[in-house]
Amino acid sequence: MTIIEWLKKRGYEVHDDMYPYIDRWFDWYQGKVKGFHDYLIYNGTNKISCSRKSLCMAKQVCQDWADLLLNEKVHINHPDQKTQDFIVQVLNGNNFWVRGNQAVEDAFWSGLVACVPYPDGVVLSGDGRIVEATGIRLFFSVGRQIIPLTVENGECTECAFTTETKIGGKTYTVMQMCVLENGLYTIYNRVFDTTHSDLKEIENPASISQFAHIAAKWETGMDIPPFVFLRPNLKNNIDPLSPFGVSVFSGALDILRGLDTVYDAYINEYLLGKTRVMVQTEALNFESGRPVFDPNDVAYYQLPTGQGNPEKPYIEPIQPQIRAEAMQTGLNDSLNLLSMRCGFGERHYKFTDTNVTTATQVISENSHMFRTLKKHEIVMDAFFKGLARLIVRYGREYLKLSLTDADITVDFDDSIIEDKTSVMNDMRLDVSAGLLKPEVYISKKYNVSVEEAREMMPGVKPEYVFAGGAE
Repeated sequence: MTIIEWLKKRGYEVHDDMYPYIDRWFDWYQGKVKGFHDYLIYNGTNKISCSRKSLCMAKQVCQDWADLLLNEKVHINHPDQKTQDFIVQVLNGNNFWVRGNQAVEDAFWSGLVACVPYPDGVVLSGDGRIVEATGIRLFFSVGRQIIPLTVENGECTECAFTTETKIGGKTYTVMQMCVLENGLYTIYNRVFDTTHSDLKEIENPASISQFAHIAAKWETGMDIPPFVFLRPNLKNNIDPLSPFGVSVFSGALDILRGLDTVYDAYINEYLLGKTRVMVQTEALNFESGRPVFDPNDVAYYQLPTGQGNPEKPYIEPIQPQIRAEAMQTGLNDSLNLLSMRCGFGERHYKFTDTNVTTATQVISENSHMFRTLKKHEIVMDAFFKGLARLIVRYGREYLKLSLTDADITVDFDDSIIEDKTSVMNDMRLDVSAGLLKPEVYISKKYNVSVEEAREMMPGVKPEYVFAGGAE
């Protein structure tokens, strides 16, 4: 029995139609697809097992989107400083800027990632309910670890999440079931022994020290989901009513096949194009009945006795022509197609000297990549706001902190859109020409207010007049 079968036996309508697609996307994300990268070829006599080379560009695409959307330049702003400090403290305590970046990468290959905040260091009541806690932990689930239970118009309102762990040679699966009861969310935690093919539920998880902190039942008291989803901002064209999204390269699988086919041919072009030296038997010197040259030298090929052509030299080098330029053209065409299909626009990737390089030029605000970046930032913004709301709620409820509910804002990294070095150079020239106040330049360079910039300027009198009038 599987966990999905266990849930179905208890009356849950599990929505698992997207799992076969997620498995296929994961194979491409790993860079080795069974039946494509491992294949057979008939050489006229036998079927030979072959392994096709892979550029692993599916992972590169997801990695690049993660680096653009969630990096060290992203900031969360809350109007209440104490509340903002707490949110940042929780995120830093969970190594969020590393795990969050990985979660974005996972979302872009799988179509969906879930983050479930959970009180840590909990004190449980006699019936196993959470009374208080010492911190907040963040759990991430991806792909098959997410099991939608109730879906309404494409939105998942009830969901289960699974996590595997190994203890003493055994494999255990912890499942969190977030379900609605009387309009409020309750989380049920179940632990299963999944070491063998048969599923075995652990009746008393507290008997295992690693699971002693898990509450069997947690009544959150919330009417909002205790989880937040992150997915690429792409329409699911496989199952439009599924809560799962689609991989960012789901529409580029044929391009990925073509790309690895061309790359494999490119590498084989060099392998098959190595110089060979055909040597007739008469040209070989023998000592004690053995040839003098090294028989392990693959550059030489000894023709069978009597098979040589007397009209040709005894030693004839063969140097096949390597079609490197044509192969590189094919690779760059495929990379350009992949870049366009995955939202980067034209020429984001380029193949030169057996390496794939990424474009670093500044993009314009009307480019394909800029529009796609802003489109994905919409779902990132909703993810951050939903996560922050849950963190504040748990901090107030279980850590007994005085925190404020308010709308947060998220500052994303726009450095790829604006070449800041060029902008600062232009501003400095404008200051030298008397076209710009120096405090505006300082404010921009050091990210401070204009008033603070004035104080930083040497020899400025208090009555300094700023453009627009005196203070």
